Amino acid sequence: MFPTGTVPHWSVVHLQRCTANRRRVATRGSPDWKAQAVDLTDRERAILDFESNWWTAPGPKEVAIVEKFELSGERYYRILSDLLESPAAEAYDPLVVKRLRRMRDRRRRARIEAAGVTSESRSR
Repeated sequence: MFPTGTVPHWSVVHLQRCTANRRRVATRGSPDWKAQAVDLTDRERAILDFESNWWTAPGPKEVAIVEKFELSGERYYRILSDLLESPAAEAYDPLVVKRLRRMRDRRRRARIEAAGVTSESRSR
């Protein structure tokens, strides 16, 4: 498609934007993607896959976690939390990881705001 050794202009601009953000995450199709995705274990990939479609399984999520992974809910969510900080997980499934990060951040903000309201009402 492109002559050997040349890079199309749009990819150079994209790389500059990524570098400017100081966060270059490998995406599917890039040369770094396979190298980073290899860093995930089979169980970690299965957890990310499960998070992308757990609602299609019958029954409560916690029951499906125990049946599928043989983990307690607490242990599962601890592993998932660690995965959300992993560049390899983001490279493997960026949409799921980013969605879960947003949800986690919303819950944190809500807890912080609720704690602030509670402490203000107590001080009065």
